[in-house]
Amino acid sequence: MQQASGLDLDRLGAFIRAEVAPFEGVAAARRIEGGQSNPTYIVDAGARRYVLRRKPTGLLLPSAHAIDREFRVMQALAGSAVPVPHARALCEDATVLGTSFYLMDFVDGRILGDQTLPGMAPAERHAMYAELNRVLAALHGVDFRARGLQDFGREGGYVERQIERWTRQYRASQTASIPEMENLMAWLGERIPPQQGNGIVHGDYRLDNVIFHPTQPRIIAVLDWELATLGDPLVDFAYHCMNWHLALGTHRTLAGADLATLGIPDEEEYVAMYCRHTGRDVGDVLAHWPFYLAFNMFRLAAIQQGVARRALDGMRHCAPHSRRRPATLKGTPMYMPPGTTLKLDPLDDYTHTPEPVSNYNESMYFNAFDSQRGVGLWVRIGNRPNEGHAEMSCCVYLPDGRVGFMFSRPQISGNEQMAAAGMRFEVLEPFKRLRVTYEGELLLMDDPHAMADPSAAFKRYPKRQASIALDFSGVSPMHGGEIVDADGKPVALDPEHAVYRGHTEQNMAVDGHITVDGQRHDVVGGTGYRDKSWGPRHWHSFFWYKWLPVTFDRDFGILLSIKGRPEGGPNRISGNVLRNGVYEPVIDGRIETDYDEAWYPRGLTAWVTTARQTYVVKGRILATVPLRHKRVGATDWSTYTRITESMSAYSCEGRTALGMTEYCDVMNDGVPISTREEALE
Repeated sequence: MQQASGLDLDRLGAFIRAEVAPFEGVAAARRIEGGQSNPTYIVDAGARRYVLRRKPTGLLLPSAHAIDREFRVMQALAGSAVPVPHARALCEDATVLGTSFYLMDFVDGRILGDQTLPGMAPAERHAMYAELNRVLAALHGVDFRARGLQDFGREGGYVERQIERWTRQYRASQTASIPEMENLMAWLGERIPPQQGNGIVHGDYRLDNVIFHPTQPRIIAVLDWELATLGDPLVDFAYHCMNWHLALGTHRTLAGADLATLGIPDEEEYVAMYCRHTGRDVGDVLAHWPFYLAFNMFRLAAIQQGVARRALDGMRHCAPHSRRRPATLKGTPMYMPPGTTLKLDPLDDYTHTPEPVSNYNESMYFNAFDSQRGVGLWVRIGNRPNEGHAEMSCCVYLPDGRVGFMFSRPQISGNEQMAAAGMRFEVLEPFKRLRVTYEGELLLMDDPHAMADPSAAFKRYPKRQASIALDFSGVSPMHGGEIVDADGKPVALDPEHAVYRGHTEQNMAVDGHITVDGQRHDVVGGTGYRDKSWGPRHWHSFFWYKWLPVTFDRDFGILLSIKGRPEGGPNRISGNVLRNGVYEPVIDGRIETDYDEAWYPRGLTAWVTTARQTYVVKGRILATVPLRHKRVGATDWSTYTRITESMSAYSCEGRTALGMTEYCDVMNDGVPISTREEALE
């Protein structure tokens, strides 16, 4: 029995022969990206190519993943002014592939992800957007009764039902009281406009849910009908227009773009274009336009709240790595103290008033890479104001394999800024834009492993001047927050065992330059990652962890973190996959690591699973800097905490990028404790 991506190809082939078309040979299938929450595959059956969409396996909500509705609406629209793939056959017999599915013809064309349409002339961009507008207007003008869709949804009261639905969804996933959301829900309920007609609404109509002709500005198929129903066309159109409003760094968007130069219509022109196609009065549409936009913002916020709730409610996982084989350990939920939640506040990007504990720490970390030029770095400032000093680390990976490194512990008198020993972190716009600068020396090493003995390394290698100026822009939502109780108040922490009170992380885009020993390396269109933590912190509170933060591009990134538990039991996992401005929480994962004889990582494979799919990430270590911390109470270096900071070449789903591999371990007689634990399994 042949299988591919979980499909029984013998059964699938038999179904195609019986229900679609006969063919010779064996069917072949491969899973593809996209398709929202329904797994999607390309299927080759003889000379014909199809696309298969099926329900996910496992426990599903009754109304979720409505494969039959997708199939039905595409069948109904066949031959209309709305181009759709030819829907071939629906199978609701779960004995064939385990869940219901349907087949449609493969449509060969262009699926475009970047809203600014790079590489096109202004006139072509304008034509592409005009076509997007025309097709959506055509959908809203379809006589759904004549197409047999009179029972595809309820007529009238669409907005009221949507507000009720998303309010209920938000309440079910609420993690803290957000006054702005309460005000918005009340505002929407008081200002519902009369419904402007009833028609087929797509629910997720956007640039990357259509297929354009290979060479012409013409849409040849509209995809992803999972959210389609009957409703108010203006709500659907306003959702499509959200890209003119969404903040940069949260979704792919047109906000802030030079539309006139690009040739892309501004929102006013785009609305007028839609009104001409549909025969609506522009004034009537604009009279309620703020409401339609606000409602769609509310809907997106409720969806994001659901993602956040799922991230807190339970992350199962598998465990890490070994020289020879992967570990396979049962998981446990991501740890949060009972009765607590996370509070996310942009003001936390700034420094905090130190708590009255000796080990209060506030630290920020950035990494940045230009994958085309082969240069990268990570930098960190950790303020320990109650101990009277800061910790500054700067590590630059050069294209020729050399590494520049510097660590300093300068005195500080407070926690008002993140600036130490020539390095400065500036918050230009919280959660969105930050700047990193450094003027100082770096220890320039051709063997970065020399930092295993820092005293010897600083005697052996020369120091050279360095100048760094990098601008970071967030390309993802902020992840994490401060741990608070159900009332939003800070929780009590044991300072002797705490790691942090709050922790945030974010995928970044980076531009600027890195100059070392007179040689300048520009960073253009680079990628990176950043995190911040504050609160009581002891390095020895870490047992071991594996941390893989990789930003492949502005639309795709992966974070996987696996942590060991000193008290024993299954390890903990957390993380996210960034896709198109939205985080998919990690629910399962493992890492297989290849080590050298000194237990430095040489390469790895990670399996990162979200509700959508399992992502396979491969990493090749290019350069590793080992750092060490003596354990509290230790009299020698037979037991210590080691952190390896490795610039790595990563690949996943056809994408490649430079990124970090950070492993923290307790070293006992030169062997990482995590590998000893795995050997006992």
